[in-house]
Amino acid sequence: MNCSMLPTVSAQVPPAERLHESVVAKTAQDLIKDFAHKPPIVVHDSAEGILPGATAADGVAGAVKDGQILLFRDRLPTTADVERTLFHELFRCGFHKFSPYLTAFILHSLTHAGGFLNDLSIILCDR
Repeated sequence: MNCSMLPTVSAQVPPAERLHESVVAKTAQDLIKDFAHKPPIVVHDSAEGILPGATAADGVAGAVKDGQILLFRDRLPTTADVERTLFHELFRCGFHKFSPYLTAFILHSLTHAGGFLNDLSIILCDR
């Protein structure tokens, strides 16, 4: 997998309120457990020092770098944020590589009116 680095941006979480690294990792792994091809997911405290030139002010919650999905705890206050960020990064990296069935479901859903379109726009668009 050769994906460019494309970060997801979010508000900073104080250290005492951050999800534990194991919670972020388990949430992410549970979401992709049935994928035929699981992308490597790495959890870091922040993007600073991991992504070239990233600082705390950049607000990076997730990124794709060197074929890995990176999740940054300082920008993920809830497991719902982990889920949104993971799927955002999967889409940016070419979700069809990991789950053709889910891609087909999404394409089918796009042809029908409903709340899913709003959820998809949140996942795909930078906040």
